[in-house]
Amino acid sequence: MNFKVTLEVPFIVRNVGEKRDAKKIAIAEARKKIGEKKLHFITIQTGASLCPVCGNPFESSFLVADTALVGFFISIKIFDVKDEKHADMVAKKMFGQIFKNTTFKTYEVREIP
Repeated sequence: MNFKVTLEVPFIVRNVGEKRDAKKIAIAEARKKIGEKKLHFITIQTGASLCPVCGNPFESSFLVADTALVGFFISIKIFDVKDEKHADMVAKKMFGQIFKNTTFKTYEVREIP
């Protein structure tokens, strides 16, 4: 079975004055780390996260004292795995090697042809 796995990733950016700049830096740094591993088939997107309390979407960046927490989504296609859980584990292992000491949250796992 083949799946597309999308994970939510937190990324800290220091010494930044605006959310827009923080997002750009976070995405650039993520692309750099992914590029070092020669994984050019991964997509990265910023967007909105869902509030765990009310369920409403909100911008995935937060800025305090020139330090930002930026959330973004990374997606990868995983081929020839047993099921959704296996695909999720493979994706988290791959990204865990790139983004060390980072916690991932599974956003979506869907079967693809």
